[in-house]
Amino acid sequence: MKISIQDIEFSYNGVPALESISEKFGKGDFIALVGPNGSGKSTLIKCLNGILKVHKGVVLIDEKAINSLTPNELAKEIAYVHQSENKKPVLTVFDIVLLGRKPYINWKPSKHDLKITAEIINLLHLETLALKDFNKLSGGQQQIVYIARALAQEPDILLLDEPTANLDIRHQVEVLEILKELARKGITIVIALHDINIAVRYASRIMMLKEGKVFASGGKEIINEQNIENLYDIKVKIFREDSRIFIIPEGI
Repeated sequence: MKISIQDIEFSYNGVPALESISEKFGKGDFIALVGPNGSGKSTLIKCLNGILKVHKGVVLIDEKAINSLTPNELAKEIAYVHQSENKKPVLTVFDIVLLGRKPYINWKPSKHDLKITAEIINLLHLETLALKDFNKLSGGQQQIVYIARALAQEPDILLLDEPTANLDIRHQVEVLEILKELARKGITIVIALHDINIAVRYASRIMMLKEGKVFASGGKEIINEQNIENLYDIKVKIFREDSRIFIIPEGI
């Protein structure tokens, strides 16, 4: 499944939020969107999902414009995980994951829908939580349940907006390891992240956004002091150990 972004632009009340964005993502790519607050990361995620309608350009999935797809057709191709959800459903974990089958359900879940739900719960090691009240879970557990609900859609593309923003280090690693494994299985991951060290560690591609424009895009070759300093307007030192990269701010 390929995503092609062709010269898209988007504005809020006439104020540009994205300008002339063009990129291509392939099957199994793990793309991290990084940049300062207000750089356009969340806006781009929402444009990729069709939540926001681009004012110029087009987003294509395997050569099909997303605005030509019905909501159900789009939901079978792309799943979206919010940064956080204000309303916490009073449901069990199993029932929340089952909600991801909505694009496939007519008037009631089929045996196949229940089977897929159970398989996703097992895949993400949620078996012991399946019948628990979702609201009694920790923040990290809830985020994994949201990812499970998205996977129940059987998407080829998974979009995530700051999914680790409110998680402790342990749950950040747990969520990102799950996403890395999903990319290995062929799901295209596009994730907005604040922490560039996490992005560099897990993503196969980095897309740097600044003031609604692509500042730089590529693999680890774009991770250098000049790019990071220009992106965030702060001095940094970059340390390399074997294949790992560590970015340390020096101060303002």
